[in-house]
Amino acid sequence: MGEKFKMKKLNSKKLALLIMNIVMGLFYINCAMTKSDDTNCHPEICPASDTVYVGEAITLAMDPMASNIEWSVNNSSGVEQWDPPSQSAITENFTPFILGNYNMRVEYDISGKRCSCEFDINAELNPNEFKIELTWDGMGDLDLHLNNPSMINPMTENWLTTNDCYSGNASTIWGASLDVDNSEDSGPEAIVLDKNSAAEGDYHIGVANVDYADDRTATVKIYCGDGNNPIVQVSRPMQTNDFWVVGTINSNNCAYVDIDGYRVFTP
Repeated sequence: MGEKFKMKKLNSKKLALLIMNIVMGLFYINCAMTKSDDTNCHPEICPASDTVYVGEAITLAMDPMASNIEWSVNNSSGVEQWDPPSQSAITENFTPFILGNYNMRVEYDISGKRCSCEFDINAELNPNEFKIELTWDGMGDLDLHLNNPSMINPMTENWLTTNDCYSGNASTIWGASLDVDNSEDSGPEAIVLDKNSAAEGDYHIGVANVDYADDRTATVKIYCGDGNNPIVQVSRPMQTNDFWVVGTINSNNCAYVDIDGYRVFTP
């Protein structure tokens, strides 16, 4: 009687072990199937990470075997441009206007499965350009200005002329262009100067409180030469009708001279 009971108890242990082995086997089979499914996503059809000059378009392309494509930017600053704007074509042109790294994502259907992949686009400064970026800390409309070397006294002369690159003269004949104009919230705004076509000399930088940006702190970053780090970063609280004369940047040697002056803005 005791021996029979002992045998039954031993069989129960074996049965429990058998069940455990079956469960673990199913788990490993499921893992293997999941791995096989991931392989069916064909990640090689996704774009590779790449580098582009800021403000210039880069072509992103998926293999035609993918369908129902959705492109997106994980860390979007809201100042990039897609062409076509649907962000669902096999081939899309992407233009970053702010320096730095953009983590991209594309979702797609292939082999009856919904898949995704990520890659990076690094936006670098063209060594033949210098770039000025403006941001501020909240709602309101600030305007970034860059006046060419024809200006002598930035505290008294009129800024709003054809010698001034700003929202009202976004693409100039003397080499500067406003890439981004933000009129609602925090910026950024950005002006780029092509040093190859621009006259050598000192360019004046200004910031105007156009509308509802009282008590906002404006921050200006200046990029000149190689690299994505600003050579200058300065800030100032803005008040009603404030026009901040920031300073000058030399197009030849990137030398910055701080002015930090205030004058009344009269549009």
